[in-house]
Amino acid sequence: MRIRSILATLAAGALVGSTALSAAPAQASAPPILFGLISPWSGSTMTTPQDDNQLGIRSGIIGSFFHWEKQAPDTGPLTNWLTWAHDRGAVPMPDLYPPTTVTLGQIAAGGQDKYLRPIAAAMRDWGNSHTDASGLPSQVLFRLLPEMNGNWESYAPRTRGQTAAQFRAAWIHVVNVFRAAGASNVKWVWNPYRFFTGEISYRAIWPGASYVNWVALDGYNFVDSTHPFRWPYALFSDSVSRIRSFAPAKPLLIAEIGCRQIPRKADWINAVPAAMHRLGAKAVVWFNESGSINWRVDSSGTSLTAARTVTHSADLAYAGTWSLARIDQLVNTGS
Repeated sequence: MRIRSILATLAAGALVGSTALSAAPAQASAPPILFGLISPWSGSTMTTPQDDNQLGIRSGIIGSFFHWEKQAPDTGPLTNWLTWAHDRGAVPMPDLYPPTTVTLGQIAAGGQDKYLRPIAAAMRDWGNSHTDASGLPSQVLFRLLPEMNGNWESYAPRTRGQTAAQFRAAWIHVVNVFRAAGASNVKWVWNPYRFFTGEISYRAIWPGASYVNWVALDGYNFVDSTHPFRWPYALFSDSVSRIRSFAPAKPLLIAEIGCRQIPRKADWINAVPAAMHRLGAKAVVWFNESGSINWRVDSSGTSLTAARTVTHSADLAYAGTWSLARIDQLVNTGS
């Protein structure tokens, strides 16, 4: 779980079962899962190159966080970041979100279109000017209003009197703004947090299959007084089952995953690939940040060694083992 406001401040000036249920071994014939990172910012640059070097890879997905009102009308910093990720061989995965004072009703009524329209045009033009080897406009994974099933985001239904119907209307409106601009290279990622007791139901905030390209989940192994240890598969399996009841065919992305530093962190990292295969995920992105909790893969020498081993296994793919055209194909088609 992110502290989104802190990360967004850094990113705003972008330059460029309690039961220890282990996952079953992945089938040898299973295709590899695309691996990516969300890394911190240091000034106006991300630490992705250093984090990739630690693992000996280049991330296939690079994620970050942006206030959308700070990315327009001057969209240059955002498109510079898209280009920077693209030049590293990755698909960019931005999480652009509204000011905390803005309501879902205002978004649905077009109150944020003065920001959304120039962003849509910029992403369209950027994609058309950065076609891959197959001629496909470069793709963008847009995480729109993620973790909306909790109560920690300003746009979450049930906060400030907002409703699930307003969430669906806001989502559909944003997608329609981008479609009207011709930004077909932008793929829409519907991304709740893993299921927890007391949340708003996934189905209530589902905008409909025609407005979603990818389904996604965030989840963390907190291991504290209120969160028991859970293996990666156990962390997500119930949530995936709930989503599959109404979205059986959408490709699945684990958009944020992490484990705090615990004695078993290396074992937990080693269990990630088989868990992703078992869940049916097409891609997984590690939240490589540290704050009040250190989620980073280098939080200990043993966890970093495990991460290096895992990322170089046949279970995972990254930029280099996959071409950018292959990564774009996955984002565009889900396979």
